[in-house]
Amino acid sequence: MRYASCTAQDVKFLKLLVINQKPGKNSSLEKKDSAVITALNSQKDRINEIGVKKFAKDHNKKLHLFYSIDSIVPPKTVTPGKKLRFIDVSTIAPSLQEKLWGLPPSAGKEQIASRLSLCKGMPVMIRNNNATELCITKGQDGTVWGWDSSVLPDGKKTLRTLFIKLNKPPCSVKFPGLPKNVVPIPTVLHGPLAIRTPSGDHLTLKRWQVPALPFFVMTDYASQGKTHETNIVDLGRSQNHQAVYTALSRSAMAQGTAILQAFDDRKITSGISGHLRQEFRELEILNKMTLMLYNKLIPEEAIAELRNPTLKSYYNLKKTMPGTEIDWHTALQVWPDQEDTIQDLETALWDINENNAARLKYAQKKEQDRIDKQKKEQLTKIYQHILATQTQSCIHQKKLKRQSTHL
Repeated sequence: MRYASCTAQDVKFLKLLVINQKPGKNSSLEKKDSAVITALNSQKDRINEIGVKKFAKDHNKKLHLFYSIDSIVPPKTVTPGKKLRFIDVSTIAPSLQEKLWGLPPSAGKEQIASRLSLCKGMPVMIRNNNATELCITKGQDGTVWGWDSSVLPDGKKTLRTLFIKLNKPPCSVKFPGLPKNVVPIPTVLHGPLAIRTPSGDHLTLKRWQVPALPFFVMTDYASQGKTHETNIVDLGRSQNHQAVYTALSRSAMAQGTAILQAFDDRKITSGISGHLRQEFRELEILNKMTLMLYNKLIPEEAIAELRNPTLKSYYNLKKTMPGTEIDWHTALQVWPDQEDTIQDLETALWDINENNAARLKYAQKKEQDRIDKQKKEQLTKIYQHILATQTQSCIHQKKLKRQSTHL
């Protein structure tokens, strides 16, 4: 599948994994709370909307709605790029705010929700790298443990802090006054955001909202690096064979994998482009060279710091040294009438030590990286202090509230 060279037998096997629409035919998957993998953000929003309601119904929980706080920003502050048509407004009228609250997260590139429907125990995903060393990273999933909210002038609720219990974090996290692996996610200011309206025009605004979304679905792009015991995928709108491979490879076994609907098998049977084919061939050669070096079959100088000299070294070794042949996949096979060649780029290699301007630029970059690292460490300490203070304050207020209730 990586080479878009699946056989008819491969396609037949994949079609056996398509879910049967008859009730009871997929009972082993019906009760699995596993995120679906799909291709489009618009599909993700719709599946999340359905998943939120189903989760609340299945677990007999009440949904709580939390709204964003929006303010208009002049369009010129948006990052330049594709030309967009903008609506000329200076303030957000109540009717416009209601329409903004009705838009899905995919209305903006940053995927910041205008309205969050939450209940305790619901799966959610963090959408921002707040503190990587505390496992508060973009893509980290967990469940809703609790929240701290306030009331807007019109009576609607808005989040101040969302407490998330992390699911299998890289390391354990403990905040004062909170259980293990429960982290606070405060509301932050996002923007300027270019929000697309149903008419196709855009509004630029700043939005106060917690950077989190329900986690009943993810795109194939966002699923990279994750492993699912139950892997439910929708391949109907997958862009190419790479997207199909990414979605299906989230599970190491076919057992537990389910495909939601029929898919276009031409995407995985039509072969790959010449450039991608050459890339795979070169990676196989580099892998072979690394293996031979590990087995001490070639000298260390046979592998250079750059790719092209290493590839040229392989072709030279192949002429005189036995055992350098590679067992190519059929899609990468070089036929006898084709000659292994590689462009000689030795004369084009650039030595940074011979270029004073480049050396100075490199030194400046290293110094800037050092300064940025120090600033990041300082901001992290400040962030940790703020989170700890907010958490303690929230817990103290709740204790006082309970005490006053008992009195």
